[in-house]
Amino acid sequence: MKKTLFLLITATSLFALNLSKVAYTQNMPITPESEYNIYKLIKDGETYLSKGQNKKAGDLFIKAISKAKRLDGERVISQYDFLIAKYGLLKLTENEEDKKDYKKMAKSILRFLDKTTNNGKDIWEEGDLGKLQLNLYKYILNSYANILYKESKRENKKLLKSANYYAKRAKMFIRGDEDFYIKDTNRKIENAIAGNPPLKDEKEVQIIKFISKDSNSTENALKK
Repeated sequence: MKKTLFLLITATSLFALNLSKVAYTQNMPITPESEYNIYKLIKDGETYLSKGQNKKAGDLFIKAISKAKRLDGERVISQYDFLIAKYGLLKLTENEEDKKDYKKMAKSILRFLDKTTNNGKDIWEEGDLGKLQLNLYKYILNSYANILYKESKRENKKLLKSANYYAKRAKMFIRGDEDFYIKDTNRKIENAIAGNPPLKDEKEVQIIKFISKDSNSTENALKK
C-alpha cells in the first residue's frame, strides 16, 4: 500500500513558502534523470545556504521537494533528498528569535521520520539514508528539548515536562561518546524538574552529522 505524507509548509520570515500538499510517496519509482535534477537543486541550495544567501537557498529547497516526475498525478522524491531539503529549510529558521517556524518545521520532519522508520525502530544505520535519519533524530529532538527548556525559564512545569519528553527520545539514539551533548541536555532538564539551581557547567551544544551522497565523508556542524 502506498504511503503518502502531505506536508503543509507555512510562510517564514525569511522567504515565502506558497507550497501546500507536498507529497512524498515511498514506493513509487523515480527515474535517474529526475533524481539527479532534484539532488542538484539540493546541493546548489546547500551552497547558497553556506554563503548566507537564504532566499535563494530556500527557493531551491522548495523546488527540490516539489519537482519530480509526475506519476499517477502525484509528485515523488527520494526519501534521502526529501529529508535533506527539509533539513535545509529547518536550518533557515533556526537563528530566528521567535522559534515558531523552527518548531513547526522540526515537528514536520519528526512526523515524517516516525512514519517512515516506525518511530526510529526500523533504521538501517549502515546506509546513507539510515545515517541521515539517525542524526536528524538526534539533532532535532535535542534541539527541540533545548528550545522548550529555555522557554520554560526553569519554572514552567508543563514546558519542562515536554522538554524532558524530547530529551529522553533523543537519548534513545545515543550511539557513542560523540553524543555527549544529548546526555548534557537530559541532565540539565532533569535537574530543573527536581527544583535544583542551574548546573555550573550548563551549556547548549548541538551536533549534526549527515553523509553526502556523492562522497563517503561525514559533515559535522557544531553549534554552541
